[in-house]
Amino acid sequence: MEPGTPTRSTRSAAADALFSQPDATPERSGAFDADEYDVSLPTPHILRLADTELRERLRSAYRLLSEKDKDLHLAAELGQGLLEANAQLKREYEAALLRAFEQQAALERTLVDASGNKHNSNDSDANQEASTVAEELALERRMHRRVAERVDELTQVVFELEQGRAELHRPPQSAVACAFEASQPFQYRLRHRPQQFPQYHEMSVALQSPPGHALAPTAPA
Repeated sequence: MEPGTPTRSTRSAAADALFSQPDATPERSGAFDADEYDVSLPTPHILRLADTELRERLRSAYRLLSEKDKDLHLAAELGQGLLEANAQLKREYEAALLRAFEQQAALERTLVDASGNKHNSNDSDANQEASTVAEELALERRMHRRVAERVDELTQVVFELEQGRAELHRPPQSAVACAFEASQPFQYRLRHRPQQFPQYHEMSVALQSPPGHALAPTAPA
C-alpha cells in the first residue's frame, strides 16, 4: 500500500464528519416569492405587442372622446340658438298679448259709445268698426295660440338637448373598461418590478393625458 492512501477507517471518519455537519441550505418560508418562482417573464416581443394593443385601445378611446366633445359643442350651439329663438318668441307673444288687451278695451269702448248714441247717424259706422275690431281680436287670439304652441315645442327641444348634454358628459365606460382590462395582466409586475419595464412610464403618463394628446412611439426593447 502506498503512503497517503486512505484506509477504510479514515474514509469512515471523513464520511461521518461530512454527514455530521449542519445543513447550510436556507430554509424556505411558506410565503410565495414571485421573484423566485416566476419564470414566465414576457419577452421583449410580447411586451411590444402588449404595448401596441394598449396604445391602440387608448387611441380608440381618445377618438371616441373627441367625437363626443364635438357633439357636445354642436348641441350647445344648437341649444343656445333655440334658447334665443324661444326668448324672441316670448317677447313677441307678450307684445301681441298687450295689443290684444288694448284692442279689446277699444272694442268695449266702441260698443258702449254705440249703445249710448242710438239716434246718432253714425250708428252703422260704429257697428262696422266694432265688427272689424272683433275680427282683429279673434285673429290675434289665433296667433297667440300658435305662438304658445311653438314656445312649448321649443321648450321640449331644449329639454331634450339638456338631457343629451348630460349624457355626453358621462365617460365612455366601454373604452375605459377596455383600457383597464388590457392593462390588468401587467399590473403586478409594474408594481413589484418597475425597473424591468421603463417603457411603461410613458404609458402611465399617456393615461393621464387629455383627449387628442399625441402619443410618441416607444423605442423597441
